[in-house]
Amino acid sequence: MEITYILIAAVVALGAGIGLGKLIFAKSTQHKIDEAELEAKKIVTEAEIKAETIKRTACWKPKKSSSS
Repeated sequence: MEITYILIAAVVALGAGIGLGKLIFAKSTQHKIDEAELEAKKIVTEAEIKAETIKRTACWKPKKSSSS
């Protein structure tokens, strides 16, 4: 009878461990996804600013004349 309680406790502990591990893994993964999305938005914003700067600079450059 004692072995039955030990086996039941082991199975319950194993199930709890697996469940807790999956929960922690999911939370960690979601945190990494959120950080990656934030970094992607930052990169896109910086690229848009740089592109706008390049466009403005290009508008101010004098065009080369073809009569040389």
